[in-house]
Amino acid sequence: SRIATQVSGRNLRELRKLLSPPPQVLKIFEATAILLGDATAPLPELLSEALPQRLGTLDVTRISALQRSRVKALLKLPDVQPDAIAAVCHPCASLSQWCECVMMFLSRTASMVPKSPTTTTPSKASASRPEETETVPLKTDEEESKLHVEPDLSKLSREQLKAVRELTVTRQGVGSVIFHGLTDCSEVEVQRDIVLSKGFILVYPDPKKKPPAGCGLNKPATVTMFNCFAPGELLMDDPLVREDYKEKIRLMTEENKTCKFLDYDCQKGIWQFEVNRF
Repeated sequence: SRIATQVSGRNLRELRKLLSPPPQVLKIFEATAILLGDATAPLPELLSEALPQRLGTLDVTRISALQRSRVKALLKLPDVQPDAIAAVCHPCASLSQWCECVMMFLSRTASMVPKSPTTTTPSKASASRPEETETVPLKTDEEESKLHVEPDLSKLSREQLKAVRELTVTRQGVGSVIFHGLTDCSEVEVQRDIVLSKGFILVYPDPKKKPPAGCGLNKPATVTMFNCFAPGELLMDDPLVREDYKEKIRLMTEENKTCKFLDYDCQKGIWQFEVNRF
C-alpha cells in the first residue's frame, strides 16, 4: 500500500535508536504490533527492515474485532494522532498514519455489515407514555470518511462503467485523487477500495483485491492533499524557510519511486503529486 512504503528504512533506523521513546510513540508501536497479530513482539523485531513489507501485505480483512477494539482504545486520544506524533517524533509519523488508515478502513467495512435484528422489552415507563425527547444521531465513522465520486458511478450502465473518463474521488477538506484517462470501474467499489485521510491515500487496502498495474484503480493518478501544514512553529512567512520545507516534502515524496512531486504550498497546506500506480 502507498502509506506502507513511506515507512522508510531511515525512519526505522531512527526509531530503533530511541533509548526511551515518548509514551505516545510506544502506543503507536503497540497498535502496530496488535494489527500485525504479533502483540508480544520485542521492539527490535517489530521495527526490523522487513516492517514495510509486512505493513503492505497485511490482509486487513483478517483483523479481528478484539484487535480493532484494542487499537481503537490506544489511538483515541489526541496525542497519538499523526500530527501530534510528527511533532514529537517525526520518524514515527508514517507508522502513525498507517495505523490510522487501517482503522479508518476497518470502521468503514464494519459499518457495511448488516446488524442482526434485536428484540427489546419495553419498561413500564416506556410502555405507558411516548418518549418526550428526540435523540439526535451522531455522525458515524462511515459518514465522516464518505467519499464524493465524479461521475456518479451508481448512475452509469455496466457498459459505461468499463470506460470512465477522469474518475475523480474527493473527501471534503482532506484531499482528492484523479485517475487519468479511461478507467474500468466495473469491479470497483470506491468506498471500499480508497481511503483518503489527512496527508495520505491508500488504494486497495485489501491487497487481495488489487489488480495488476494498469488495471482498475492501480494506474496513473494525480493526488492533491489539503490541510498539510508544517508541524511545530516553522516561520512560514520567511520565503527561505518555505522553500527549504518544500524541498523536504519533494524529497520525501520521491523516496517512493512511483511518485513524482508536483507542488507544495506551505501557506495553504496543499500538496500535489503524481503516481504511476498504487
